[in-house]
Amino acid sequence: MATPVLMPRQGNTVEECLLASWKKKKGDIVTKGESLADIETDKATFELEAPEDGILLEIFAEPGTLVPVMTNIAVIGRAGESTAEFKPVAAKQATSEKAVVTAAESAAPVQTASSVTAAPATAPAATVFGELSPRAQSYLESHNLPVLPKSGSGPNGRILEEDLRKSFLTGPRVSSTASVYLKEGWRAPATGSGPADLILKSDLLPPGKPLSGIRSIIASRMKESLAKTAQYTVSMKASAGALLTLRKKIKPLAESGKLTDISINDLV
Repeated sequence: MATPVLMPRQGNTVEECLLASWKKKKGDIVTKGESLADIETDKATFELEAPEDGILLEIFAEPGTLVPVMTNIAVIGRAGESTAEFKPVAAKQATSEKAVVTAAESAAPVQTASSVTAAPATAPAATVFGELSPRAQSYLESHNLPVLPKSGSGPNGRILEEDLRKSFLTGPRVSSTASVYLKEGWRAPATGSGPADLILKSDLLPPGKPLSGIRSIIASRMKESLAKTAQYTVSMKASAGALLTLRKKIKPLAESGKLTDISINDLV
């Protein structure tokens, strides 16, 4: 029987860990206790060991991904065994579909001999927040927009052609060459040096260097702390007059070579 590989819990307060790298690839034979991957928390890096002997049938998380603890990230088993039941996304979808069917069944009218009306098995999918309409997608292909609006004026925040047209007319405009670089991760300033503030390739800023796993987690935790914790500074004062007097007596002796120089930090 196939065995899932879980993202382990490292401490009671750790909710997610970073999958830094895989040491094995899909299809490799692994033995129990063998190192499978490197895992990072905000405090340490450790190796994830294989829970069983077998073949690494499937990998669910890519390197550089933050994964909630106790979530399946891979499956070990024998050749030909199914891994679908262990896939995290598939499990969530199955739960969601079950909930929709249950809701539909509970809302269905009672069937009688004179009236037979079946409730739909699935409800229509909701529009994804910020999704482009077909006409908006067509407009985007023929116009260069450095930044897309996060939401639109359509149902459930859907972005319509009119939203993109407004953004194109009122927002910063970019040249064709600059738009290619923007798609590769380059950053655009608020205005450009071209005619009518057109953003040129020479105005673009190169992509920022991505943070390492540990530094990314540290940055996230610091931002969290700043948002949720009251910021204050504790200061303390002490009279250092006698210390400075002693320092003045030592300095001439140090300059003449009679005594090793002693700094204020040394005295403190």
